[in-house]
Amino acid sequence: MPQIIVCSPYIRSGTRKLRPPGELHRRGFLLAIDDFGTGYASLNLLGQLAADILKIDRSLLAGFEYSPRSKTILRKVVEMAQDTEMVSICEGVETREQADYLLELGCDEAQGYFYYRPMPAEQFETTILRRRQAGELLKN
Repeated sequence: MPQIIVCSPYIRSGTRKLRPPGELHRRGFLLAIDDFGTGYASLNLLGQLAADILKIDRSLLAGFEYSPRSKTILRKVVEMAQDTEMVSICEGVETREQADYLLELGCDEAQGYFYYRPMPAEQFETTILRRRQAGELLKN
């Protein structure tokens, strides 16, 4: 399976630095745009970089429950990922309501404290990998 390259360092340097990720992509590596929705990870980047994965920053998820505008923006970002054939991953999921909404939107993956807190590698191997090998879903 090809490695995943997170493109944030290249994004911060400007478009002149986008050639190396493109070259890696042509060699079979998967490319991810990290922290989409903040700083340098902007809409124009989606047209400049043929990324495979769009990691949606937690700031787009935070507070969607209280703001129809935030809810619409999050929905449209997930739709953009789907329309451009990128895997969508939303960061910072902390509540059941957030997880359910992302499922409703068709977000491909989610990560955050709702699922698991950070843990040492050994605990990850015994907790997560063994459950995955046993065919168990990662549910809270």
